[in-house]
Amino acid sequence: MVVIGGGIIGLEMSSVWSRLGAEVTGVEFLGGIGGVGINEEVAKQFQKLLQKQGLKFKLNTKVMSSEKQDGKVFVKTQAAK
Repeated sequence: MVVIGGGIIGLEMSSVWSRLGAEVTGVEFLGGIGGVGINEEVAKQFQKLLQKQGLKFKLNTKVMSSEKQDGKVFVKTQAAK
């Protein structure tokens, strides 16, 4: 599963789906999770914790498009910087 956005809401949804058994990758435009205004060190520690729980992250990545084929959704990404 792909969750677009690594802000507070995106992280919450990622965590819930991961705990329910989904393989989750969070795609975030910024270089860190948590959104604008979160303490950088707190964000790094939180990211490590979530990664230990099985979440994957693609930081500095923008979503270019998504396409549904045969019941699956494919997401095209590109480096943001």
